[in-house]
Amino acid sequence: MPALDGLRLVGGSVALYLGADWLVAGAAGLAAAFGVRPLVIGLTVVAYGTSAPELVVALDAARSGRGGIAFGNVVGSNLANFGLILGLAALLAPPAIEAAVRRRDAPLLAAVTLLWVAFAADGRIGPVEGAALAAGAFAYSVHLLRGAAAAPEPTETASPVVPWRRRLLLLVQGALGLVVLAQGGSVFVDGAVGLARSLGVTERVIGLTVVAVGTSVPELATSLVAARRGHTDLAVGNVVGSNLFNLLLVVGIAALVAPVAVPAGALVDLVALVTVTGLGCWFLIRGRVLPRAQGAVLLGAYVAYLMVLVLQPP
Repeated sequence: MPALDGLRLVGGSVALYLGADWLVAGAAGLAAAFGVRPLVIGLTVVAYGTSAPELVVALDAARSGRGGIAFGNVVGSNLANFGLILGLAALLAPPAIEAAVRRRDAPLLAAVTLLWVAFAADGRIGPVEGAALAAGAFAYSVHLLRGAAAAPEPTETASPVVPWRRRLLLLVQGALGLVVLAQGGSVFVDGAVGLARSLGVTERVIGLTVVAVGTSVPELATSLVAARRGHTDLAVGNVVGSNLFNLLLVVGIAALVAPVAVPAGALVDLVALVTVTGLGCWFLIRGRVLPRAQGAVLLGAYVAYLMVLVLQPP
């Protein structure tokens, strides 16, 4: 029913905003309390959390044999994360780019994207490739956490002692935000898919647009709230980390359940993925700040892709 789907969109949007606000506040507070950089929190805890909707959708699609949804969900989400989310975040408050992102995370994302496209070139991503991708996500997470433990904040910028009760409250706040985000994303996607199907949109286009943007709304809400709160490094880490986990963890686990099929006509999507990711990574590698002009370029590239997708013959 279109009316019910519309209510799901509205209710899901409210839940996503509230969940993002609580998650950012809790994560940033814990980072300060334990002396962990917000970037590391964004690349791990927040990125895992905001990638939960993509994982849920991909697993459901893999189990039910809807390869177009699973493929389009990840490709479309990564395009939306860089083009829509990072672009809008830069327009709102140009984020600072930490040295670790320039030296490690952005080059890694570019390399993983090329590897992922190579895996998809034969029309499917199978269990062996899925295991390799999932193992890569695990190794990356371990590397980040070990690096954070081995490189504490300098004493002159050390965080003040925070009572354990305050830390517990921050943990509960972040966890509650994560739960609300996941549930809000599920409700939002249900409503969006229902509306799209009532309009006769194909499965591939639903995956690349409605489902992809819907499951990226947690990243959008989290990044915009982080930018508004002044945690711009967390916003960058959220986008880069989410894109890495989408390619490695989400597709990896989904491919272990059932091979992820690449739908017909997906060449334009893979080209767009490489182009937008390459452009975004280049911007992150080259500068210390992502200026509004580059944010506008990323947003414009994403809008151009959507126009090509809509005009492409079915």
